[in-house]
Parts: sequence; C-alpha cells; structure tokens
Amino acid sequence: MLYKGVQLTDTLMQDRWGVTALRLIKEESPILPVGHQPYLQSYFMTMVFTAMKIVPAGIVILEYDVSWKQGKVIGYMTQNFLACQ
Repeated sequence: MLYKGVQLTDTLMQDRWGVTALRLIKEESPILPVGHQPYLQSYFMTMVFTAMKIVPAGIVILEYDVSWKQGKVIGYMTQNFLACQ
C-alpha cells in the first residue's frame, strides 16, 4: 500500500485487515492498494464485498464509508480505457 509516500506492501499480506483499517482508513485519507492480485481480491471481498479480477495497471475507485466500515466499487478503469482518453 502507498500511504503518504510510504510503501507498506506488508499490509497486503496480513491475515486480518484490522490493522489496515485502523492505520490507513480515515476520513479524507485516500488509499492506493498495490500488490499481488490474490491479496487485492481478498481485500475487496473482505472490505468491499466485491469479487473482481483486476488487470495489471487497472484502477479501482472505491467509495468507502468509514463509520459503517463498508465500501462499494464506483469505478474501474483499465490501461486500454486510459489510453483512449
């Protein structure tokens, strides 16, 4: 994960996402998950309740409610889509 310029890839390998939620999910604080696809899929299933296959260089836009600790995917862009812009 990237958070304020610090790479925290170990966060994506945790068994539980509680530490991630406490440390990184805050009001007005964007999260950019990066890493191996199975970890990202696990994150989406755990935190956003969405199963999706992410292509390399794909961008997923989430709307996450901190108080409810739930989120939803509101956008997804691939490298091909970005190249057309």
